[in-house]
Amino acid sequence: MKILLVSHSADIGGAELCFVEMLKALSDSNKYKLYTVFPSDGKLVDLCRPYCENTFKCYLPWWVDDKVFTLREKFNRFVNILASTKKAYKIIGEVKPDLIITNTSTIPGFAIAGFFTQSKHCWFIHELVDEDFESNFIFGKSLSKRIVSYTSKLVLVISELVKSRYIGIVKESKIWKINQPVQIDEVFANKTSKDDSALNLMIIGNIMPHKGQVEAVLACKELLKWKINFKLMIVGLTPYSKLDGLIEIIDDDLKQMIEFIPFTESPQFFYQKTDITLVCSRCEALGRVTIESMKMGTPVIASNTGANIELIKDGVTGFLYEYGNPRDLAEKIIKVSKLTNLSEIAESGRAWSMTHFNFNLFRSELNESIRSAFGSDKCF
Repeated sequence: MKILLVSHSADIGGAELCFVEMLKALSDSNKYKLYTVFPSDGKLVDLCRPYCENTFKCYLPWWVDDKVFTLREKFNRFVNILASTKKAYKIIGEVKPDLIITNTSTIPGFAIAGFFTQSKHCWFIHELVDEDFESNFIFGKSLSKRIVSYTSKLVLVISELVKSRYIGIVKESKIWKINQPVQIDEVFANKTSKDDSALNLMIIGNIMPHKGQVEAVLACKELLKWKINFKLMIVGLTPYSKLDGLIEIIDDDLKQMIEFIPFTESPQFFYQKTDITLVCSRCEALGRVTIESMKMGTPVIASNTGANIELIKDGVTGFLYEYGNPRDLAEKIIKVSKLTNLSEIAESGRAWSMTHFNFNLFRSELNESIRSAFGSDKCF
């Protein structure tokens, strides 16, 4: 059985790491020949290549953007998508896949080409385009989601929140929620190298407005007023980081408390140095950082939005604060740091995340969902 898997990116991020984990799960069976498509060369391509029969490079224009397009711009993007669909058509003709999996909702080329070649196609949706990224479907949300429905035999989603945004447009029988494995290096788990002289905080992820680094820094300003001894690591600095609005609020007193750390593919070392992980996102579709932190035994304080409320039972497996309220976050940080049973809550979060987000469960759910698309045992 041939499966062609399409990634919208060749860099490393949450959806891309799940792409690698999906390849690993599928390659565990000798029943599959795996082929991958990327828009360019990059680190992700190198990670995936050992699991693939062949790798293709194809221009993959997005039908999602963070600005409002004029009619002319929409037409130009439509022409670009048609051009990529033609290339996708050729790749499909060469591979002749039994199934195509597009690992995002942001690129339609292979879904459309699969529709015209009568190939079975699956969308694996990791994002909330408008609620998380404050972007939009260029050709309209309703039309785009209907195209997702028409071009799919199967739609995989990463949370109940994402599932809820497609029910009513896509048949519920087509939609499967699958828990990502979110693999960590067990060597690092439950080991510590924390500096006990200060309360060590961390926020990790691409430095962008919707990830909430500004909110974390504003909360730290409150901690500074209350003379709390703390350090904040902001992990995820890249050349593309959006620092506008963030650097301006870090005054001289706060600078010595905050450290900017470049993006890393192996963040476990920083979880070891952390007392509390902050997740201040506007609306996470899932929250890979939350799960990683739980698995590392590091307590999480997250905004009470998006899928955070699916991952965290407040005061049991982690903690929630009121999104948009830095003072509430600061108060929650102080309260959590003083809990005598904090290690028990951290262990509860670790046990829950290990049970619900593991490789064996992911592989099993992936197998079952694919079987549903084929109505046969042509799977694992």
